[in-house]
Amino acid sequence: MPHDPANKFELNYLEPNSAPSLIPTREFEKKLSLTTNFSSVDRNINQLLAQKWMIHIHAYYIEEQSQLLDWLSGSVHGAALVITTDTIPKKQIIAEMIGKHIISDELTGHEIIIIGNLGRNVSALVLQLAQEIQSYDLALHLHTKRSPYNSALGTSWFRDLVACLANSKMHVEEIRHAFVAHQNLGIVIPRLTEGLRQFTNWGQNYNLANLICSKTFINKSLSMYSPLVFPAGMMFWFRPQAMRSFCVAYENCLPLPSEPLAIDGTCLHALERIVLHVCKLDGYSWAISYPEQEHARDAQPEPHRISVWEPRYEEYLKSTTILANSLRQAEKDLGACKAYLTERLRSPIKRFFKWQ
Repeated sequence: MPHDPANKFELNYLEPNSAPSLIPTREFEKKLSLTTNFSSVDRNINQLLAQKWMIHIHAYYIEEQSQLLDWLSGSVHGAALVITTDTIPKKQIIAEMIGKHIISDELTGHEIIIIGNLGRNVSALVLQLAQEIQSYDLALHLHTKRSPYNSALGTSWFRDLVACLANSKMHVEEIRHAFVAHQNLGIVIPRLTEGLRQFTNWGQNYNLANLICSKTFINKSLSMYSPLVFPAGMMFWFRPQAMRSFCVAYENCLPLPSEPLAIDGTCLHALERIVLHVCKLDGYSWAISYPEQEHARDAQPEPHRISVWEPRYEEYLKSTTILANSLRQAEKDLGACKAYLTERLRSPIKRFFKWQ
């Protein structure tokens, strides 16, 4: 995905069955960070004490649930924990797990709810908890992520997503303070995991996502020329009021696809890509969270926000031009290489016939 470092966007063209997607460059993504756009210098501990917040974990995989508790331990003082899972045996294992874990001392309470896995973590969040979450000021949504088709990538991605959202007590408090200080902040998503940029595109989901939006929101339709930013992996912090339209969009996707779920092209993949779109429709802004060790080093002094609804025709054209120039140069280089190899191949043949 070649681009000019001065540009804000680049094209992801690696999905063979769809048009290129306009995404922020890595450099510009940093300017969309939480610490750059929603800093909270005046931190009041009393405000955090008054903040009612919860963590929701959809625990389909028991092994990953144990890892999550270890990673969150020490960072979740004062939170309520709600875990959804799909069977009674899993609920019993999780209950025993929490009872023995040090994290239980940090929580104001915990609840384990059984819900089917149809729709995975999205259904657990929307169907089971939509009403309950409205009584909280803030929520963190996580799930036990695993990628059966790429276990190595799945494990590292899972850990990286949690590190972006809840890396330490200080990191969690920084995010919570931002929501207190900025009442227009609706959602905080993790920065894109290294190695995942090639998968950051509309893929086979653009038409479906556009259909969902047109059915749900009057006079609103997606544009292929708008920047695509979404919580890849579907984990994020959110203000409950910023998810109301998402719940409506979800209802317009029923009935949900059955398992085993396709790798791409389902309504769940489409819903993942419109999380920030519906946040904007509810009147809220969004930001990207980095792990502490990254955002401290990469902090940018120039705040910048973008709308995921605003078509960027000029940037799309500019990125397309850069891509076309790159392809022309590649074709030119390949042509020169072909001519050179052809000539080298002819030389011994010529010598052979001359000898004959």
